[in-house]
Amino acid sequence: MKTTPALLLVLILLLGVFPVHAAGTITVNTVIDQIADDGQCSLREAVIAANTDTATGGCPAGSGADTIVFDPSLPSPATFTLILTGANEDASASGDLDLSGSLTIQGGDASRIILDGSGADRVFDIRPGATVTISGVTVQNGDPGSGAGGGGIIVRGVAPGAKLTLLNSIITNNRAPLGGGIYSDGNGATVLIQDAQILANTAQTSGGGIANSGNLTLLNSLLAQNQAKSGGGIEHFGFSLKLTNSTISGNRASDNGGGLYNRGDTLILNVTFSGNTASGPGTGGNIFQDTASLAIKNSIVANSDADGNCAVNEGFLTSQGNNLDSGSTCGFNASGDRSNTDPLLGPLQNNGGFTSTHALLPGSPAIDAGNNAGCPTADQRGLPRPADGDLNGTAVCDMGAYEAQVVSSSVTPSVTPPPTETSTPSPQPPTLTPSSPPPVITPTFTPAPPTPTPPPAAPCAAAAMLLALLAFFFRRMG
Repeated sequence: MKTTPALLLVLILLLGVFPVHAAGTITVNTVIDQIADDGQCSLREAVIAANTDTATGGCPAGSGADTIVFDPSLPSPATFTLILTGANEDASASGDLDLSGSLTIQGGDASRIILDGSGADRVFDIRPGATVTISGVTVQNGDPGSGAGGGGIIVRGVAPGAKLTLLNSIITNNRAPLGGGIYSDGNGATVLIQDAQILANTAQTSGGGIANSGNLTLLNSLLAQNQAKSGGGIEHFGFSLKLTNSTISGNRASDNGGGLYNRGDTLILNVTFSGNTASGPGTGGNIFQDTASLAIKNSIVANSDADGNCAVNEGFLTSQGNNLDSGSTCGFNASGDRSNTDPLLGPLQNNGGFTSTHALLPGSPAIDAGNNAGCPTADQRGLPRPADGDLNGTAVCDMGAYEAQVVSSSVTPSVTPPPTETSTPSPQPPTLTPSSPPPVITPTFTPAPPTPTPPPAAPCAAAAMLLALLAFFFRRMG
């Protein structure tokens, strides 16, 4: 058979439509931190195989946007302790796990898959240009040492900036000079955290739970018992911060901003701040507004005792309405605001869902006291908003992260299903300017979970179609 130019053109077009390589799945089947040709696939080897598309140890070669999963036969819980120590290398050969390219790590259950930095280094370094989704894991005991940020995870903002989606995970007992749990490091770093618990992390300077100088969106999550010099829960000093349906509770700053120290443009919707503390009167036990603009709506700021719930140094802390201050330091004076009002919060505990919350006790003035305009469609636990919590026949959004439900034996708390794990974060910076008060929050403010990306066509199906088309053209060409 003669190969004609027309046939060659068809072959080229077909090869373009049906790529040879497809995303791969790499299964980790040992908890040992090693690089060895022993037929077993360690987590470190899986990361290297995914980063380089090269078979490593007992792991098959990655191929494009890979997914790392964990063998069900592993112990439960399975603790992966990083013991191959080393510094100043970014290829995962030692120290922390350096993630590059497009990668998904699916743990499945944060109580079962535990990633431990052993106090020798942080756990994950998400390199410039990487797009990473991590779900269903616990990240603990990370410590990058002096002069470094991100005890558990660092997301690099050096161009091209890295992107992280963190789902249904726990970040706990990590330490760093900056960003004890997570550090979103600079313009271009984009982080979406949903249904996560950031617990008991420590920073020597800023951001006990999270330090953010990039673009951070926090949804349906809990920050509790973190501590730092400033910003015990979060210190935001970068580009954009959006907090929705989240609880910030019991965090501690030895200077200012027990819950949040804010130096960048911030939007807060249906958030509960409770019992965060700083260093005394005027230091902002729950919120310290230093510079830039902070807009807050449908939220509770309460129970910081002598430190005062809020302190404003410069910039703007602007109520967009329907907020509650248990004292009188936040300056809430918009429609629906309440000051010197006890919200009647229950203790921080499991009230359903993946994360703990402060329930609104019967008779709480925060019940049905929010604004339905812009109210999220579910609360932190995944239960529907708005609900008719006071049983007056009208469903109105509650203040804070918790929505009181109609008392019924049919109501069972459940977790909102997380986004498909191939999704990537897409939060946008707010359109705020430090020189003027922030705009009113509109219904479009509510961040939505990322839209799942359809999976690529199966390689075998594509190959079969290619063979069929080739056979057809061979027959036609004689």
